[in-house]
Amino acid sequence: MLKAGGRLEQARISLSYRDNWIDVEGFDEFLDRNGGSVVEFDEAALIRLMFVVGEARNPHHPAKVDTGAAVETFLPRNVVFKKGKREKLERYLDVTRAELFFARRVIFVEGAAELMMVNALAKRIGCDLRQHGVSVISVEGLNFDSFLPLFGDTALKIPVAVLTDADPVPPEADPKAEVGVVAAADMPLAASAVESAAVSEEDDEDDTEPVYPALGDTITVSANTAKMKGYEDAYVKIFHGLKTFEYDLALEATNRTVMLKALAELHPKIAKSLAVTVDEQVDDAAKAKALFCGMFERPKNNVQKGSFAQSLAQVISDDEVDFTVPTYIQAAIKHACQLAAAPTP
Repeated sequence: MLKAGGRLEQARISLSYRDNWIDVEGFDEFLDRNGGSVVEFDEAALIRLMFVVGEARNPHHPAKVDTGAAVETFLPRNVVFKKGKREKLERYLDVTRAELFFARRVIFVEGAAELMMVNALAKRIGCDLRQHGVSVISVEGLNFDSFLPLFGDTALKIPVAVLTDADPVPPEADPKAEVGVVAAADMPLAASAVESAAVSEEDDEDDTEPVYPALGDTITVSANTAKMKGYEDAYVKIFHGLKTFEYDLALEATNRTVMLKALAELHPKIAKSLAVTVDEQVDDAAKAKALFCGMFERPKNNVQKGSFAQSLAQVISDDEVDFTVPTYIQAAIKHACQLAAAPTP
């Protein structure tokens, strides 16, 4: 059952595999009757569709997935979820995120800001995500672990890149803390070593002192980011910078002027004041902190990240604008597109 124009309609849905794509029979007729748009799926129909139209009821009706090298059979009922994660996934599924079941390649991001920026950043390094069949999907937070069991060596064998924040914490005093150098697709992450967080998930990381690292610093990533690294295999790769998406953009000197220009489109007074504050700082880390805090950690009336990202994406769509895509974002895009991992200047 599908919903359009405020009413529910019955639609015969079945899957067929043709020309490396999964088709939904009955979809075209439904769209024609409703002006070419679907408002939302009825939840029950959505879950049936997302788990490949009742495969759980019929184990002899598997999905076929194009891995790029071959077409392989995939049985959703074989996916193993940790306790509560499948139910969580079902709650998160909507028409947008449903795309992941039909994607050939995926980039998962945390929220609206990254969702709006990734395509623009990909074009800055000469990569058209649409042409490469890459779907960009927001999990609206840190809910990657509800989605990732669907992909990898034992599930859907397609390239998956996860773009997440490092959310660094102060290093633990315990010298026995596990230390490991993290590379993004075999490339050094801004020449920095990254320590695996010794902080347990039960610890309240919100109470820790904020960390504002500089390029080249060694950081201790959050427990959640460290946990995500455990999902990596030949297909699934996790990519993070030094702090957060916006802060990592602001660490690049050429980017701060562009970010202030994008901010001025939304909040000219804040942008004018911040330009002075940023200019007064002595180094890139201090300037990045001033810009980041001046937008997103204000005493009140923070700049909305989604609106800012939309403005910034528009500004950097001009090829004449000088803008540097951080190395870890380049690596994530190139993994999803299956391109050579060398950084683009």
